[in-house]
Amino acid sequence: MMRVAALGSGSSGHALAVFLGARPDLRVGIWGRRWRLSGMRNLICFHGDVACFAGRAIAEGEIRRAVQGSDVVIITVPTHARDQILQEIAQDIGSCSFLLSWEGTGPFRESLSEFSIEGPICAGLQRSPIVARLRIRGRSCDLLGIRGSVVAAAIKPGDRKVAQEFLTALLPFNIAVAPSYEYVAVSPGNPLIHPARLFSIAHAAKPDNSDRRTRFYADWNDSASEILLDLHREVKTLRRALRLSDQFVRTLADRTSQPTPQELTAEIRSEVKLSDVAVPMVRSGGRHSFDWDHRIFREDIGEGLSYIVTLAKRAKIPMPTAEAIVDWYTSATIKTGY
Repeated sequence: MMRVAALGSGSSGHALAVFLGARPDLRVGIWGRRWRLSGMRNLICFHGDVACFAGRAIAEGEIRRAVQGSDVVIITVPTHARDQILQEIAQDIGSCSFLLSWEGTGPFRESLSEFSIEGPICAGLQRSPIVARLRIRGRSCDLLGIRGSVVAAAIKPGDRKVAQEFLTALLPFNIAVAPSYEYVAVSPGNPLIHPARLFSIAHAAKPDNSDRRTRFYADWNDSASEILLDLHREVKTLRRALRLSDQFVRTLADRTSQPTPQELTAEIRSEVKLSDVAVPMVRSGGRHSFDWDHRIFREDIGEGLSYIVTLAKRAKIPMPTAEAIVDWYTSATIKTGY
C-alpha cells in the first residue's frame, strides 16, 4: 500500500486528503502546525450544502513522523512557508520516491539545492487543481471548484516521464507535465492577478480607508485590469525570450481578441464563488491598512512575482510593471518590519 503524506492542513491540504483518503489503496497522513492530536480523521468536502466527497487520513502531530516511511510527500503550505518545511524534513525525505510542491511557483528548485534534497523525484504544480476553503478545521471544507487542467513540471527534465506517471496514478485531475520547470515558475495565475489588484489599490488616487471590507474580486476595477494586462504582456515577452511554448503558459495577451480593461473587469467580477473574498487588511487607528503578513502578499508577490522578475533579469528582459510592484512590496515590508 502506497503511503502519502500531505504537509499542511489548510484548505488545499484538507481537500487533497479527502480525495486521496477515499482510495483504499492509499494510506494517507496529514500534518499541520495547528493540529496537536494524532489519530484517524474523517474528512469531508462539501459543495454547497451537499457532502460530495469523504475520506480518511491519519493526522500526525509531528512533521518528521508524517514524512518518515512515506512514498509520496506533498507540500501544501503557502510558498513563503515552504522553505521552513523543506528544512525540517530534509533529513527524513531520503527514502521518499516523489516530492510534490502543490504550489510550485517561486524558488523551489533553488531551495531543494540549498537543503541538499536529492533523493526523491521532485516536481511542482503551476497552481492548485482544487479551489477550496475550510469550513471546520480538521473536519470539513467547501469545494468551490476543480480546474479543468493544470501544468506541472519536474525539477530535472529527465524525470518528466516518471513524474507524469506518478501524478497520473496519484491525482484524479487533468495534469500536463511540461518539459522544464520554467513553465511552472513563469506562472500566469495568482502571481499576476493578486499583485495587480493590490498595487492598484495602493496607488489609487483616493485610497479607500473606510471601515467596510473591500472585496478582492467583486470590487475589482479597471485600474487593476490595466495593470494585470501589462503583467500578462510582460510574461508573454519573457516566455518568448526563454523559448517556452504557449502550450503550457497561456496569457491574456495570447487571446485572439484581447480584452479591454473594462471587459476584463466584468469578467473578473463575475467570479461569484469568490465574491466574498476580502482584500487583506487590518484595522489600526480608525483606518484600514494592508496586512503585509497575509499569504497573498508573501506568496504571490514575495515569492511568485519576485521570482518571475529574477528570471527576467537573468534573461536581461525588462518587466517594468512587475519590477515596480516588487520594488513597492520590498520597500513597504522593510518599512513595516515584515
